[in-house]
Amino acid sequence: MKWLILSSLFLNILFTPASLIEDHAIYISVIEINHAPHSEEASIQFKIFKDDLNDAIRNQYQKVYQIDSLQNFDYQQNIGDYLNHHFTLFVNRNNANFHSFNFALEGDAVFIHAVFESQPEWQQVTIQSDLLLDLFPTQQNMVHIKNGAENRFAKLSQNKQQLDFAF
Repeated sequence: MKWLILSSLFLNILFTPASLIEDHAIYISVIEINHAPHSEEASIQFKIFKDDLNDAIRNQYQKVYQIDSLQNFDYQQNIGDYLNHHFTLFVNRNNANFHSFNFALEGDAVFIHAVFESQPEWQQVTIQSDLLLDLFPTQQNMVHIKNGAENRFAKLSQNKQQLDFAF
């Protein structure tokens, strides 16, 4: 239920017309991690405001992009590099290496999907992240992990940059 409320809030904020939000006051992203039972592959999806992501890329790479489309390969590569630099996922103490990035732009949000090789059974998941925190001190990164039928929810922030989950 809590996840449904947070998702609804996030989607309402994301799809509010840009003309109504000149410089938004809420800095939030959603990270969803999905693992099917006994699968050796899992997926992750990041949902980030496009202006926040653009500011992060400009800050880290000193490059400015117009984000009307995500077809620019250089921009996609910078996004992947940024995520790999600022977000680390460990499954059973093994580092998850993201690959096969896919990008979608919907309204004011960028949806970034990737897959990673995984152990078939998860006992422990650790996330270390300072995603967008260098630019936005009030940034909140909501995390949802679905491992088979089990769900875990948490929040990353300036004061909590590491999460540990047991399954």
